[in-house]
Amino acid sequence: MKKRSMMAGAILILYIILVCVLVVFEAGAPGSSIHTFWDGIWYSIVTLTTVGYGDLYPVSVVGRLVGILLVLCSFGLLSGLIGVAFTVFNGALRPVLFLRGKKHDKKYYFSDKNVFTEILAANLKKEQDDATFVFLSKDDRSYVQRDEELGHVLMWSGSVRSLLKESDPDKLSLFFMKEDETANYREAMEALSLNCPVYAMTGQHPQMHPKGLTIFHPKECMSRLYWQEEPVIDEEIILLLGDGPLAYDLLEQGLMTNVFAADRRLSYHLFGDFEDFFAYHHELGQVLSLDGSDLTKDALILHHEPITQASELLKTADRVILCLEDDEANIRLYNNFRRFFAVPGTVHVRMWQSFPEEGEKIFGIYEELMTPDLVMKESLESLGRQMHNIYRAEANFAMAPWEELPEYFRWSNLSAADHLPVKMRILTGEKGVISVTPETCAKAFEIYEERVKQGDAAVFQEIEHRRWFRFHTVHNWVYGPVRDNDMRIHPMLVPFDELPEIEKEKDSYPWRLMKSLSESEG
Repeated sequence: MKKRSMMAGAILILYIILVCVLVVFEAGAPGSSIHTFWDGIWYSIVTLTTVGYGDLYPVSVVGRLVGILLVLCSFGLLSGLIGVAFTVFNGALRPVLFLRGKKHDKKYYFSDKNVFTEILAANLKKEQDDATFVFLSKDDRSYVQRDEELGHVLMWSGSVRSLLKESDPDKLSLFFMKEDETANYREAMEALSLNCPVYAMTGQHPQMHPKGLTIFHPKECMSRLYWQEEPVIDEEIILLLGDGPLAYDLLEQGLMTNVFAADRRLSYHLFGDFEDFFAYHHELGQVLSLDGSDLTKDALILHHEPITQASELLKTADRVILCLEDDEANIRLYNNFRRFFAVPGTVHVRMWQSFPEEGEKIFGIYEELMTPDLVMKESLESLGRQMHNIYRAEANFAMAPWEELPEYFRWSNLSAADHLPVKMRILTGEKGVISVTPETCAKAFEIYEERVKQGDAAVFQEIEHRRWFRFHTVHNWVYGPVRDNDMRIHPMLVPFDELPEIEKEKDSYPWRLMKSLSESEG
C-alpha cells in the first residue's frame, strides 16, 4: 500500500508538471485558447478521457507535444489520478467519515488484533450488535475493512486521544491486550486520564485500584469460570496435575471458593511441580492439613511421585484435573489415563482450543474465557461493591467507600461474592451450577431466614468465618493481638468459637447480601 501511494503521488506530480508546461507555452501563443491553469486542467481532463470537446486546444509546438503525451498516457495517467483520489479517500477521509458517522455509537478499542481480542470482540458483538470495533493498525495507516463476524471495523493508526476526538467519551471502552503484559499495564494507566473505562490484560495489580481501571488475565478468568461451572457438590477427593501458574491459580481459587461446614472435608492431592505454590502460600498449614493426618481440616497433600504411580488413588478420586501448561501434554495424559488406568471419577482437561471428543469435561477454551462478563467483571464488581456497602452500613466504625479501598480489601469482597453460589447451594440443596438472580436469591434467603429462626444462625456464621479465614491464610495473614495490615496480622484469625459475639454477627453480612440482591431489579 505504501508503494502504491508513492507511485500515485509521483503520477500526480508528473500530471501537474505537464499542465504547468502546457499553460506556460500556450498562454502567450497567438490564437491560443488556453490561458490559465484551470484551462489546462479542463483541456487535460477532456483529453485524458478522450471526450475531446474541441473548445480548448493547443497551438504551440510544446503545447501540442503535451497534448500528444496526454493522449498516449490517457489510460495510465487517468488510472493514476483515480488511484490518488482513492488513496486519499480510503486512507485519510474514509476512516474519519466512518468515525463521524458512528460518533454516538458504542465503540470498543483494542490495542492489538490477536486471538484474545478477536474472540472478545465477537462475544461483545453478540451482546451489542450495533457496536463499533476499532483495532490498532500495525502498518501505520488507518483504514476500514470488512470482518465476517464484526462487520466493518476500523484499523486505526492514530493515538487513542485522537480517536476520542471523534467519539463520545462515555461510549468508548479501551482494551489493552497485547502479548506484552507490562506494556498493557503501562498503556492502561496512561489512558486513565481520558476518563473512559479502561481494561488491561495483565498480572500486575496496583496497591490502590485506580478509578476506571479493570485488570483481568486469561488464567484468572479460567479459574473463576471453572469453579463456577464445575462446582464441588459431593466430591471429597480431588486430584490435580499441574506444572505452573495455570494450576496454581486454579488451586488458589478452588481453596477460597470450596469452603463448607466443618463436618464436610475435601482432600486435594497435588501431582507435578507445586513447590513454588507452597513457597508463596506458606501459611496454608493454619487451615489445611498438609499431610492429611488432621481429619478436622481439608487436606492439601503434595505427592512427589508421578501421577502414573498413583493407580490406587486414581480409583478413589471423585475428580481428576489435568492442568499442565501445554495442551498436547494434557491430551496425551488424558488418552493414557483412559487407556491404561481405572479412573471412575470425572476427568477434567484444560485446553485453550476445543477438544475433538464431544462429551468430555474440557475447560479453559478461549471462546469461553474472553467474554464480557469475565473480562469486564461488571456483575462480580457489583456483588463485591454491594457486599462492602453492607459492611459499611452495619459496621460500628468508619470504612472507606468502594472506590477508595486498597486492592487487597477489594479482593476480599470479590472473594465473598465468588462464594455466594456456594452459600445458595448449601441453603437450597441444589446440585450443579446456580445463577445469581433476584429470584434465586429470594428463594435462598427465604430458607436462610427460616433456618435462622430455628437457631442455625451460628452454623452459617461459622461457614463464613471459615471462608474469611481461608482467604486470609491463602494470602499469608497470621494471628496477632493487634491488627497490622502492613504486616498481615489480624486478631480475628482464631477458631469461630473464640470470636466475640459482635464479630460473629459480621459473619452474617454475606448471607444478608442475598436479601439485597433479591430486591434488586436484576
